[in-house]
Amino acid sequence: MPNHECWDANYYKEYWAAWDVPIHFWHFSKATIKLIFKKHQFRIIKKKPMIFDSYYVSLLSEEFMTGNKNFVKGLIIGLISNLFGVFTKKGHSSMIYVFEKEK
Repeated sequence: MPNHECWDANYYKEYWAAWDVPIHFWHFSKATIKLIFKKHQFRIIKKKPMIFDSYYVSLLSEEFMTGNKNFVKGLIIGLISNLFGVFTKKGHSSMIYVFEKEK
């Protein structure tokens, strides 16, 4: 799931490739995801960052923003985003959530 609160989303703003409309109509924060699933008696049992996705999204976003394939800059932005994902509460560019139905 794309994380619109991540560092690269903030950096690229409207050019962030993970907005990905019309594939992703809605974007959710980690807190909202928990609330939605809790309402339906599910709980998160695992969260896993998609580390390589930040590089891919940054490469695409860089091209959307500048019109050029700036591979080096895209990779650097992807790395910065991953570092922010590790060391802040903003999270990574994309996350995998695993839920379990509560008993």
